[in-house]
Amino acid sequence: AQRESSAVVKYGGTFTLADNNLHISDISVTGVFWVNTFYLDDAGFTVNTASTIAISNNNMVATQVALQDWDCAVIHATDASITIDTGGTILISNSVAAVSDVSAGAAWFWKAMFLTDTLFKVKAASRFSYSDNTLTSSTLKMGWAMYLIGCRQSAITIDTGSTFALDRNIIGFSASNLESWTSVVFYGFESHIFVNSNSLMSITHNEWDLTGSTIVGAMSVFVVQWELCSPIISASSTFILSGHSMAVTDVTLSSDGMDWSMMLLECDECTVSDTSTLSISNNKILIVDVSTVSWSMAILTLKESDTNIKSGSTLALDNNYMLFSQSTLSSFWQTFVILTEYSQVTVDDTGSTVSISNNEISVAVTTIGSYCKMNMYSSINSS
Repeated sequence: AQRESSAVVKYGGTFTLADNNLHISDISVTGVFWVNTFYLDDAGFTVNTASTIAISNNNMVATQVALQDWDCAVIHATDASITIDTGGTILISNSVAAVSDVSAGAAWFWKAMFLTDTLFKVKAASRFSYSDNTLTSSTLKMGWAMYLIGCRQSAITIDTGSTFALDRNIIGFSASNLESWTSVVFYGFESHIFVNSNSLMSITHNEWDLTGSTIVGAMSVFVVQWELCSPIISASSTFILSGHSMAVTDVTLSSDGMDWSMMLLECDECTVSDTSTLSISNNKILIVDVSTVSWSMAILTLKESDTNIKSGSTLALDNNYMLFSQSTLSSFWQTFVILTEYSQVTVDDTGSTVSISNNEISVAVTTIGSYCKMNMYSSINSS
């Protein structure tokens, strides 16, 4: 833990947090339970000149635990500055969180990295990777919010040939009782997100499995949800959102009139410019044997946004698949490949492209009480 301090790893140095285990069992906690692997408070951390931070093979096992509030993170930064520069690397990999028979009075927040009022920079051919990690849970009784990467009132900059990767993580739930459940791979609120100068943001092949669970209240699952973030992909950079699998099978949903939603990307004020690419492809949303009030699914949602694809850039929504089967809805079901609400979408300048191709929406053996809406492209109060 660091407070009002700074640390620098440079000139080929290595900082390793590896092969650590945290076991919690048969305890009761009143108040907030904080668990962090790497914690920065009003602190600075710099990794540069071909140096490495490796956070790997760390395991957390919690069973038979009663809590009021749980806040768990691998990297937790508040009023901090994290810089990866000149070939530096932060790798978070091969860690497991296995949680069973746990209850909480209020909520459980689980985060791989959460930034609040923090500057996070990856630049000059550097790399940040949160990949190949697993979260498995069973017999949970609580509200739940899970963010692999989250930022609030922060700035994330991926610059000058650098890479930001969230790949091949697995989120599995079984036989759980969850209340007002939210899961987001990359969540942002009132933050600035920049990917430029031949850089790459890769969010691929993350998986969910919610087999045999009961969820009360609202449920929302996003791969990327950026609220008031104004992301900019520019200068021959690439943002890839592909290979995801969202599976909801044999789940009881009691929403009391609330919507259930699963989205690949929801954002506002998005700009893709200067021969850059935003690619959303080869994703699957599979809903089988589910009974609830209403359901919404979308690949790309633009709400109250000003989205610009310009200067030879590309927005591609290709080869995505959505299945809804053997289910019962008492109210309505709606699905979209792209949905714009109260938004303005502009595709301009020579060579700019929006491609929506080879997508499939399938509904079979399903009873819908009110109405069903299926649209490839849907524009509501937008232009």
